[in-house]
Formats: sequence, C-alpha cells, structure tokens
Amino acid sequence: MYRIFASRWDNVLDALGASRLLSSFGRYREFWALRGIDLELAPGSRVGVIGRNGAGKSTLLKLITGNLAATEGTVEVGERVHALIEAGGGFHPDFTGRENAAAALTYQGLRPREIVDRIQEIAEFSELGDFLDQPYKTYSSGMQARLCFATATTIVGPKILVIDEILGAGDAYFLQKCNERMRELVSIGATVLLVSHSLDHILRMCDEALWVDRGRIIRRGPALEIVKAYQQYTRVLDERRLKAKNRKVRNATYNPLHLDVYEDTLLVAFKVEGGGSCDVSRVVLRRDGELIDELCVGHAQDAEPTHSAFVDLRTGTWGDPQRDETRNFRALSSRWKLPGLGQTAFALYAVHEDSGYTVEIDSRRWGRARAQARVTLNGHVLQEVELDGPPDEWSQSNIELRSIRRRPPGEEVVAEPAPAVAAAERRWPGEGSLLIDEVRLADADGGERTVFSVGSPLTLTLRFHSEERGTFPVTPTAVLYRLDGVLVSRYIGEESRLDLANGEERVATLSLPALRLGNGYYVFTVALYRMLDVHDPSTARYYDLMDRSYEFRVEGTPPLLDGVVVETAPWTIARRGAEEPTSGAAVPTESRRSL
Repeated sequence: MYRIFASRWDNVLDALGASRLLSSFGRYREFWALRGIDLELAPGSRVGVIGRNGAGKSTLLKLITGNLAATEGTVEVGERVHALIEAGGGFHPDFTGRENAAAALTYQGLRPREIVDRIQEIAEFSELGDFLDQPYKTYSSGMQARLCFATATTIVGPKILVIDEILGAGDAYFLQKCNERMRELVSIGATVLLVSHSLDHILRMCDEALWVDRGRIIRRGPALEIVKAYQQYTRVLDERRLKAKNRKVRNATYNPLHLDVYEDTLLVAFKVEGGGSCDVSRVVLRRDGELIDELCVGHAQDAEPTHSAFVDLRTGTWGDPQRDETRNFRALSSRWKLPGLGQTAFALYAVHEDSGYTVEIDSRRWGRARAQARVTLNGHVLQEVELDGPPDEWSQSNIELRSIRRRPPGEEVVAEPAPAVAAAERRWPGEGSLLIDEVRLADADGGERTVFSVGSPLTLTLRFHSEERGTFPVTPTAVLYRLDGVLVSRYIGEESRLDLANGEERVATLSLPALRLGNGYYVFTVALYRMLDVHDPSTARYYDLMDRSYEFRVEGTPPLLDGVVVETAPWTIARRGAEEPTSGAAVPTESRRSL
C-alpha cells in the first residue's frame, strides 16, 4: 500500500513520523497497488507476467527482490535473486562496461581470478567489442540491455532471475541468445520471472504466464492460453473505446463523472443513517444473468477511475480499505445527524435497452444503521432500495433494473466486459453481419482429425451464416501459428461477393494438399474479412475472427528434416565445365564412392 499525499509538506511530516496526525486530518489517501496475491513459484519454472500499465506487475517484482516491504502478508524467497529491473540499475554512467561488470561481480562475492574469467564470458555473450571499454553512458538502450543481462546471468548458480521490461530494447538476434541462456539456467534449477509488454517475448521465453489486473491475479496457466485471453481482452477494450469515441461525436450525452471514453455511466450511490455504519465489499453488474463488470470494494486499485468500475472518492465519506477474516471492504459511517454518503461507478460504452440488468451488492450493517442504495443512469434515477439483511452479518441485495431505454430500438449497443468474462471467449468482436458457426479440420477422406502425418493433406472448413439480408464482400483467411507463438504462414482467399438472406449459411474451404511442417503442435486463427488489403493492413475490417482456437499436431518428420517448414528440392551433380548437369540419381557407383 502506498500513501498518496496532497503536498510535499505532508510527505515530509509522514517521514518525520507524524502519520497519525495526517490521518486525522485526511491529508493522504491509501493506494493499494497489490492485495490478496497468493503465488508460489516452483524451482525451474519460467513464468511471464502480463497486464496493462498500472496493474501492479513491477510492484510484484519489487516485493520478490526485496526492494519493497509488504504492507501485509508475507513474501518468502528461499534463494538468491538476481534482478534486472531496469537497464543500468546500479551501473555507474561514467564507468566503462568492463568496470561496471567487475563491480557487480565483486558485489556478488566473486574473487579477482573468477572475475577475469566471467568478464571474458560477458564480453563474448554481449558482443559489445570495443564498447566494453567505453563509458556506460555512451551505450544505447539495446547495448545496456546486453551488458545487464550478460552480467546478471553469468554468475554461477543464479537461483531466481527477475527481469522487468529491459529485454524490450534488444534485437531479435540477442533475444534468441537470451532465450537459450534462460533455458540453460532453468535446466540447472533456476527460476525465471519475466515482465514484458511484448507478448511474443512471453511466448518465446516462458512456459507459464500470470495475468495481473487491478492488483490481483486474474488468471494463471500455460503461456499461450493466457496470452490469447489477454490479447482478446485488450482488443475488445480498444474496439469499444474507438466505438465510444465515434458515438460521442454524434451524441452529446450527460456524463456525471466526465469520463471521456465512455458514453453511459451507471452510478450506485449509498446513504447510511441512524448513527451506525455499513460496510460494502462487492458491487456487481449483470445483464440477463451474465456478468458485465465486478467491483471488489476495498481491494487493490478499487478507486482508480481509469478502470471501468471504481469507487468514487472525490465525493462522500468512504473509509479506507479494510479486511476481515473473509473479505475486503470499505465502510460508510453516519455521525450525529450527518449521513454516510458514497458512490460507485460503472463506466459503460452503452446499454442494451431491451435487456434486464441486475445490480448485486454485498454489504453488512452495524447496530441500528439504515442503508439505502440508489441506482442512476446518466443522472436519471432507475431504482432505490433498502439494504436489508440481519445486522452485523454479510448479506446480498439484488436490485432489478428492467426499464432501461434511452436510445431508439435497433441501434447497436455493447457493454464493457470484465476480465473474467473476456478470458473465457475466443471470438474477437467484429462488424458482426457474418458470424462463424463451426470450423473443422479434416483429412483426405473428410473425417475430422487433429493429428496429421507430414506430407498428408489437410482440409479446413469454415461454416458461417449471415445476421441480416444483404450483399457482402467476403475474404476468408486462416493464419497458422506454431504453439509457441511463431507465425508459420497466412492463407488469404480471393474476395467474393455473396447475396445472402437473413440466416443463410455458406461454407469456405481451405485445402492443403500436403503438410510440409515439422513435428509439433500448431494452431489456426480463422476470420472472415469485409475489407482486406495485403499492402495496407491498417484498413482491414472483419466480420468475425476466432483467435488461435483450432489446434492440431504433426508427426512423422525424420529428425534431420525436422524444422518449422519441411521442403524438398532436387540436387544435381555435374563435372566441372560440363554443359549438361547429371542428375544425382544417375551418378555412377564409382563416382558416388569417390565423392
């Protein structure tokens, strides 16, 4: 937890030990960057950490490396940690690269003779050449990353290696060397923890991934699975942000919190009277029973307005985040004749006017306190209820909203997703006039298949239907990836114009007469594009896209021919200066023996 002060003077008072005085006057607020993290890393694991800016990734690494002390809970690290938190951390800008490396190795306890050997290894791995004897401040960011990584990983027996973003400055060649070095470390029992916004780095270097959002771990699992879920979530957010921006140009709407991105704002306001208090731990918004967004009150980053649901601390009397034996919460207290007031906000792109919405509130009233909740949409009151339940116990109140209508029927509306919902989907939202119903992988006989032999045929069939009547330009596409994220090939069809009735189906087929792939696992992304220019991808618009969802395996490639792609071509052998080459198959036995 960080304390956010209103001024530098308040910060000085806190440093002098006057934090209690500051707290009584409310001169700072508590910001929980991380809370409720439960994480265990086994020796030899390679784990990537992904998430948006401000999610708490770097704070997590600083706790593990000991740069920060935990506000609550415990952090147990049983082995020596080598951290690459930032390029050049601990390196003096006026010292040469060689001098900085020697100082770092000395700090790690190596003897002078060992340092000489290690610096030679650092020089070979970093490939800095003469720059190793130049001042560190003259290095580019990529050169700094090379020296830092080489120095941190050359020490014998690093048990835990923590890397935060610095590899983003490296080129593809150096990243491949880093990947090989980390594999060597893992093979001897080291644990690697990598934070990067480059999802390709995560896929290439890590076996597992953590998705961190709002100071919590959203998901943990195989790297490809988590990267797919995260990519989809960010793509949905960006898609809806741009749609909201376009709609705001056309529609001037009431926006009580002045949220520039979202057009509709649903507020849940609380009022507590009677001399007691009310704790609020959770506010959930559902549409037709489906989770739209969830706010864990009192949890990490619950009051950040950059998120789609948050506690509004600019008004009201919300207390600081607290936690009891079971959950996190914030309290609203009434004092004398003054009620406790507070509100939470759900920032939406728009609402489905014909759907039924439900607000769920987990709360606990103390003593004789009376608590009310009022739901408003863009300033219009929708519902106001009493928060019932036995005193001094947690209970859930449901507020049914069945009359939300503020736009003409038929206008497209989409609600903001929660990470838990987006993670379960594989479809990326597109224009939506055509939707993919089924994708099948089949062999030469048309039978569905997921394991293929090298050289055998593969057929991909894509069945789709129209959501409305019309004429549609359609370009079917399939993108083939190796399971570790390496792009293998793109298969882009010819554009067709289809006249379709509402609900009419079509089937697109991709036929690969002979698979020329190495042994391993592969996965297809399929899409139907409305507009696709191979020379200008920025203009692409698609109806529907299924991201890396159709997996298969290839086997039977001989070891010496195994690779990403297996291609064959004839060799010819001829006498020097001969006019006509002689085929390799026709070379006499004696010539073959001499060769």
